[in-house]
Amino acid sequence: SCGFARFPHDGTDPQSVIQVADTEMYRDKAAQKTGDAKSYYWFNHDGLTGLLNRDGFYKAVALYLSEHEDSNHYMMCTDIRNFKIINQLYGTGKGNDIIIREAKLLEKTFGENGMICARISGDRFAVLIDESLYNEEKIASIMKNFQDTAMGDNYRMIIQVGVYRISDHDLSPEIMLDKTAMALRSVHGDREFELVYYSDNMMKDTLLENNSPNGTDQNADKDYHGISEAPGVFRHLQVHSVPSRD
Repeated sequence: SCGFARFPHDGTDPQSVIQVADTEMYRDKAAQKTGDAKSYYWFNHDGLTGLLNRDGFYKAVALYLSEHEDSNHYMMCTDIRNFKIINQLYGTGKGNDIIIREAKLLEKTFGENGMICARISGDRFAVLIDESLYNEEKIASIMKNFQDTAMGDNYRMIIQVGVYRISDHDLSPEIMLDKTAMALRSVHGDREFELVYYSDNMMKDTLLENNSPNGTDQNADKDYHGISEAPGVFRHLQVHSVPSRD
């Protein structure tokens, strides 16, 4: 945490400025200790959707996993490809409506079952899912329905989902979410729905790409299998990266 305060130009004692900064620094903790639930809520929640924000998600995931160390979990991140085009064509009001719709959908599907949902940025959402509730076909179905109803026939959204099966509870939630982002970045093509699992090869490819002098995409020639879940709905699974759920 860090606190800040504007230094006064009227000769006010600098010590008072330090006290103001200290107050800002510990405002989050103070909100919890004093029971200022409203303030604490907005420190950790997204103003548009009411879901957790990125920081709130990290905190909630860390706490949840510490209390459920004997269970297996997945972290999922959703992304609407080229979402800015929707804002440009139909206005930010329509864009906000779509974001709110997806937030309600994820909350109804997972949040009401005790799972953790968050809007982490723009049109990206993250969900922590217990293995017992994780179902590829269900995710594909609800996202397909979301595609069909959110824009109608005016515009066909492309939805991509990155998934990390949490194999190490000692990892920070930030790193877990980074792994779902790596899975998203590995997606190639314009299918309406794609679900991709993180694999360790993606980390290697990311490191190679970052160290490449010409920034070449090292994932371009990867062997991915597209598997049809339903008409027009696909997922991509990297060979040898599909986690077992038997």
